[in-house]
Amino acid sequence: MPKTNKYFLPAEDVNDEKAKIVTLYFDSGNKVVKRDLIYSFETSKAVVDVETNSDGFIQYFVSEGDKLDIGSLVCEISKDK
Repeated sequence: MPKTNKYFLPAEDVNDEKAKIVTLYFDSGNKVVKRDLIYSFETSKAVVDVETNSDGFIQYFVSEGDKLDIGSLVCEISKDK
């Protein structure tokens, strides 16, 4: 079974219940390497960049401009395409 790393929308401020996806840096199916920026999101106070902690192929479950609940699944990176 392929190893998959899931990336959820993190809580950056205790007052925020939602955040907006502002940038997806890749297309689904693209290869990413450790420390690549994979998405940015906007809270009520800042824009936050998220980077990958593994190599693999990315699959997004959101689109730019989506407003999501904190904790929502944004993407996953798996070893197999």
